[in-house]
Amino acid sequence: MREKRERREREEREKKEREREMAEASPSARQLVLSAVRQSGWALEDAPACLRDDVEIVLEAVRQSPGALQFAGATAKNSPLVILEAVRQDGSLLRYASEALKEDAQIVLEAVSQDGGALQHAGQALRAQREIVRAAVKQGASALEYTCITICDDPSFLNEAVIQIGKMAKSELRLMHEVIVLRAVARDGKMLEHAGWVLQNNPQIVLEAVKQSGVALKYASVQCQGDRTIVLEAVRQKGDALKYASENFGNDAGIMFEAVRHDGLMLRFASEAIRNNSEIVLQAVRRSAGALEHAGRTPQSNRDIVLAAVRRDGKMLRFASYALKNDAYIVSEAVSNSAGALQYAGEAPKNDQQIVLRVVEQDGNMLRHAGMTLRDDLEIVLRAVKQNGCALHYAGTASQNDWQVVLAAVKQDGRMLRYASEAFKNDSEIVLEAVRQNGGALQHASEALKNDSEIVLEAVKQTGGALIHASDALLDHREIVLEAVRNDGEMLSIAAESLRDEPEIVRAAVAQSGYALRHASKRLRSDLSIVQEAIRESDYALRYALLSPG
Repeated sequence: MREKRERREREEREKKEREREMAEASPSARQLVLSAVRQSGWALEDAPACLRDDVEIVLEAVRQSPGALQFAGATAKNSPLVILEAVRQDGSLLRYASEALKEDAQIVLEAVSQDGGALQHAGQALRAQREIVRAAVKQGASALEYTCITICDDPSFLNEAVIQIGKMAKSELRLMHEVIVLRAVARDGKMLEHAGWVLQNNPQIVLEAVKQSGVALKYASVQCQGDRTIVLEAVRQKGDALKYASENFGNDAGIMFEAVRHDGLMLRFASEAIRNNSEIVLQAVRRSAGALEHAGRTPQSNRDIVLAAVRRDGKMLRFASYALKNDAYIVSEAVSNSAGALQYAGEAPKNDQQIVLRVVEQDGNMLRHAGMTLRDDLEIVLRAVKQNGCALHYAGTASQNDWQVVLAAVKQDGRMLRYASEAFKNDSEIVLEAVRQNGGALQHASEALKNDSEIVLEAVKQTGGALIHASDALLDHREIVLEAVRNDGEMLSIAAESLRDEPEIVRAAVAQSGYALRHASKRLRSDLSIVQEAIRESDYALRYALLSPG
């Protein structure tokens, strides 16, 4: 109490002394000092003590030379205007501010935004304020030394801190920096990427990172990437982390088992011995069927392993042994999963009627992989073309000449008329079904049927462009041409000249395609109602009109 009373009395005496000195200072002396500090702020050092408390003089001094703040009196050091001006230029000058202003959030924020190390001069409360600490840390990780460690619970702050720590030299790192990085990677292992090479070589930090995210192993030092404990934890968290290990762990059964348990395809990094380890390979294919590709010959001949693989992906039959490719049960399981697996089956299953029937019901095109005998099996071929008309292309000669098969094929895909025999291309019932499904199939019909008005009419109803495959004689057929231009106005271009002068036909054509106006007769190109119809479909049709100026 006595000390406080004495300090107050001393401060009071000093205040009165300053007031007396200020009163005694002549206006000319003040003006002289003001002029001097405007030239060089450092002149404040030689100014009378009373004028070093003059806020206007000190403000001018720090504008010229921020460091001149150190020579200011207590009153000036307690002026927010003076201190703000100083710390905006040099944040470290916060150390000269009064204790009160070191607790001012605005001033401290300005200071640490200019120099993160200024945080050490801030008041205790502000060193734990997130906005201020974050601003300081953005300027450099050294600010972390002066902050409250509890702020490390803020994830966004942690990430920013790690990035700044990663820029620090080894000699600058402290225990608290390791603690912060440790907390950061425990939340997000991939933050190890920003920790810097020193801490990326810290086994404790790397181990914590890979426990959270196995792929963090990618950012560890080569030494840590070769540490078995670290690699084991990484692959336990994420199997494909194995690809970042620096040492060859392909012959380590423990690590490989953990790796394939999470990602079967990691078997590709295994040694020959491990690839022939049935227990590990079975674990791998249960996770990823594609692992069978990387297995050794022994597991590829193991019935249980191959079954596990093809049940997940039938096409893995490709990597089974010759014997298992001829195993009817295994092939049956494979094609149940994927019809395409038939292509990898042995000759016996490809000639198994039940297996092939199951396949073509899923994908008729797989008839291409059936045995030659079954490609002429009427039941199989019929099911195939009903599922996919294209299967006709792969059918045997006898099947391609079967009326029932060809009819079923063109009903599914009219274009398959191209693979039919000449006799069927001249069969009106087959061709009629083909053009009903795809008008373009008319091109594969016989010349006689291209002149059949009923067939051609059906074709253009389905596809207006089919008119180009009709006989020349039918280009003068009013009903056919009308139907064609309704679907494709451009077909007016091949219509008989007389029909291009037919208002109903031309109107239908331009309604479908305004450009068709250019194919109309000159008379109808000057018909206002037809031109208007064409323009409604396309503005560009106007260029083909032949309208008189009047």
